[in-house]
Amino acid sequence: MNKKKICLILDNPRRDLKALLCLTIKLLKNFDVFIVEQYNKREIYLINPDIAIFQTGRINNLNEIKNCKKLGIVVCILESEGGYDAYGIISHTHKEISKNLKYIDYFFSWGSQNYNKLKNRASKKFLKKIKLTGSPTSDLLFYYKKEKKTNKIDILFNSSFPLIDPKYGSLRDTYVSFRTDLKYIRKKIIENLFNQLRDNKKSFIDLIVSIANEFKKKKIFIRVHPFENKLEYLNLKKKYKNIKIIKDEESIFETLNKSKQLIHFNCTTSFEFSILQNKKSLMPNYFKEHIKYNKLISKSSHLINTKIDLINLIKKNKKFNIKNNRLFSIP
Repeated sequence: MNKKKICLILDNPRRDLKALLCLTIKLLKNFDVFIVEQYNKREIYLINPDIAIFQTGRINNLNEIKNCKKLGIVVCILESEGGYDAYGIISHTHKEISKNLKYIDYFFSWGSQNYNKLKNRASKKFLKKIKLTGSPTSDLLFYYKKEKKTNKIDILFNSSFPLIDPKYGSLRDTYVSFRTDLKYIRKKIIENLFNQLRDNKKSFIDLIVSIANEFKKKKIFIRVHPFENKLEYLNLKKKYKNIKIIKDEESIFETLNKSKQLIHFNCTTSFEFSILQNKKSLMPNYFKEHIKYNKLISKSSHLINTKIDLINLIKKNKKFNIKNNRLFSIP
């Protein structure tokens, strides 16, 4: 008897592949599994699966979702968006996703906050489609938590500015795409977001330079966001012998596991670092242009009000250990 076929749509290989492979191993016991890249989704129709699992139920997948429904393919969303909503954008996307639930058979939510927010948005007739299941990314995170910590990196900077310096396309293309995809958000809000991110990145680069000059014997690494242009960071590497760039193929969890300290600006990675290392990261809270951030960031990060304070804390080698780490069960 032939097994039923499942297509897993892979959004970003660097970020998502290992987690989807964990899921694949489980599914292979009962299904034939095919992994299809997000930018090669026409392969779905060649495979003609019984089930298609996408990573988001928004506009970038909507045509394929509708086509799958017409072909009698069961459509599922195993969401990769959500969690700490740094810029308040995800809350807006729930409005879009709730409308698309009519084309979706099951929406698998990875966290209770997203689950509850989406249920509050959704029509009553669609509530049974939304399932709180967890995520294979979390399974992978706790796998790495058991791994030995090597402390090969003294200070890790994690960049998160793909919108204003994209790896693919241009800033203008990204802005237009962002406005088109999120047309239900007021134009002024999006313009402010892009302007603030531009100023924040300048401040972040300035901070990296200051730390490199202050701690010349420290091993300083930069992990560039998968969708962000590396050029500015590569230029820093050329100027400073103590700065290195994390390789693209290295898993974020591998990098965090060997980092003594993480410095970031308003990034979800701080929660992953706190789970793996059981200590808080450092977040500069003094940049000229502040983006409103969720108060939950203080659960995973020590918010620092001046550059001098940040440098002094690194000199003192303070660890900011978390005594009772229950970040994933915060109400």
